[in-house]
This record gives sequence, structure tokens and C-alpha cells, in this order.
Amino acid sequence: MKFTENMPVGRKLFSAFALVLVAIAVMGAVVVTNLLALQSAGEARSTENAMTQATGQAEFYLARQENAYRGYLLSQDPYYIERLDAHRAKFIAALEEERAGLSADRTAPIDRAIKANAEWYKNVVQVGQVLVREGRLEEAENMVGREGVADTYIAPAEEAVDELKAANDAALVVTRDAQERATKHAMLAVMIGLVSVLLLSLAVGFGVTRAIVRPTLSMIGYMQKLMAGDTSIQIVGADRKDEFGKMGQAIVAFRDAAVEKIRIEAEAASTRSMSETERLANEAEKARIAEEDRVAMTALADGLAAMSNGDLTHRFTAEVAPRAEQLKTDFNTAIAQLQQAMGVILGNVAGIRSGAGEISQAADDLSRRTEQQAASLEETAAALDEITATVNK
Repeated sequence: MKFTENMPVGRKLFSAFALVLVAIAVMGAVVVTNLLALQSAGEARSTENAMTQATGQAEFYLARQENAYRGYLLSQDPYYIERLDAHRAKFIAALEEERAGLSADRTAPIDRAIKANAEWYKNVVQVGQVLVREGRLEEAENMVGREGVADTYIAPAEEAVDELKAANDAALVVTRDAQERATKHAMLAVMIGLVSVLLLSLAVGFGVTRAIVRPTLSMIGYMQKLMAGDTSIQIVGADRKDEFGKMGQAIVAFRDAAVEKIRIEAEAASTRSMSETERLANEAEKARIAEEDRVAMTALADGLAAMSNGDLTHRFTAEVAPRAEQLKTDFNTAIAQLQQAMGVILGNVAGIRSGAGEISQAADDLSRRTEQQAASLEETAAALDEITATVNK
């Protein structure tokens, strides 16, 4: 407490504002960290959505290959073999695209699906084409019948694709949960940060106000008692090193002058043999000193009252005796520093509120875009599933 009392008013205000800025910086770092985590979770979810979409495309083109081969057997038209080859290329491309986005421990089903599809193509499609060219259409059709070997070759590819779908669905659930947690943490960090900064700002404002208003009111009380003729007052805080200490020292000087005035009056009363001229001169001198003291004390009291009421534009302008000039200078310097510092604080508080609003809005926008992207991809995957189901029928 003694240290803060000896600190100049301007430094008190600067220290309080610096404390608020540090708190805002810490809050900003926490919010940015949570927003980065939210962004990372959103990217992971987008990747898993893309993997799910690629698996759906692979399943779709695998079914199209079987349908194209059946069309060939029904019509013996080479066009269907061309379509089958195109679907097979897209099937492999979809799986390779998915491989690029998966970790090495999740690519085994892709290898099995491509290998099984190649075996089906070799042992069913190519063999069936030879049988059709040799006029053995019925044998080729029996291969894709209920008891044919086609299902034996295509089943491993279908099972591998189903395994990919299951793994992707599980990973999608994990990334979705992670994104939801990151969103909650980001919003919680923003709210806690805003509340913390608000409470700290209120505490700092209360502390600064107490450090300035209390000594101001004390100085006003001392001046009022001194003007009422009470010279027994003890000036608490006159030993401080700040502007209020200087004001206290000035009041001590006025009190001592008042005591001296009383002493002079007492001496004058006991000296009845003094000539009338000396008596009048002494009275004039005492009146002059009293008037000078009254002017200085009245001006200082007015200034302190204005400061207490929040008027930092008030200045000590009264003409005073030379011994009171230092008091006048110290008061004007102190109130000018207060006015400048309070202006800086008000400007920065507005900036703090604006920045906090922007952070909160950025977090809401990022979360909303991520959810919209995820919803769009899920709708695409659902549409592909419906197409696949339709084709298989």
C-alpha cells in the first residue's frame, strides 16, 4: 500500500491499464488456441466425410460393373464391356483417392477390394467374353446365376468395401465428437475470458478510483476545517511522494501560517503601548496574509471539489502569493495527467469491447461454416447410398 501511495498518479493509471491489457492478451491467446483446435477438428471431419464419399462412389461403381456385365450377356453388345471397363477404372480411382487420405493401417481393405475386383474381371468377365464368342452363352450366363462362380469372386471386393464403410463411419463419429468438444471449449473460453476481463476491469477501476477519490476527499476535508479556523488538524498523507503528498504539504504550510497568524495576534493584543501607526500596519499585514491564504485555500478547495465530481478540465487559475505558487503548479500538473490518462483508458475500453465482440463472432462463424460443410457432405453421401441401392435393385 505504501508503495502505491508513493507512486505518481499517472503511473498508477498506466499500471492499472497495463494489467487489463495483459489479461486481454492472455484471454486472446486462450481463445486463439481453442479456435485453432476447432479448425483442426473441422478439417479432420471434412477429411472423413470425403473418405466416406469416396467409399460410396467405389461401392456404386462396383455395382455398375456387375450390371454392365449382365447387360452384355443379355445383348452381346461390346458397348456394355466398354461401360464395364469405364466403371472399373472409376472404381479403382475412387479407392486410390481414398487411400491418399487414409493412414497406412487403414488401407488394407482397399488392396483387397482392388485385388478381388481384378480376379472377378479375369475369371468372370474375360472368361464370359470368350464363352460368348464361342457360342456358349448359356455357360456364361450360368456363371452369374445363383449357383455361379461370379459371386464367389465379387464377394471379397464387396466385403472389403463394406469394411471400409464401417471404418469410415466409426472415424466420422470420432471426428464429429471431437469437433463438438472443440466448439464447446472455444465458446466456453470466449465466455470465461470476457467475464474475467470484465471483472478485472471493474476491480482495477474500483482500485484506481479509491486511490484517487479518497485522498481527494481527505484534502477537501482538511481545507474546510482549516478555513473554519481549526488549526489543530493533523494532515495524514503529507509524507506521500505523489501529487496528493505535495497538496498535503501545502495544506500543512497553510495551517502553520494560520498558527503563526494567531500567535502574531496574541502578541499584538499584549502590546498595548505600540503606536497607532504600527498597530494599523500590523493589522493591514495580517489582513493581507489572511486574504492571500483565503484566496489560495478557496481555489484549492474548488479544484479538489471539481476533481471529486469527475471534472478533470478544471484548472487552478486564481492569482496567489508566491509561497502558494508551487501548490498551484502541482495541482494543475496532477489534474492534467489525470485527464490525459482517463482519456486513454476510455478509448482503449471501447477497443477492448469491439475486439471481444469480433472474437466471439469469428468463433460463431467458423463453427457455423463447419457444420454447414459437414451437413452438405453427409447429404451427398446419403444421396450416393440411395443411388447405389437403386442400381443394385
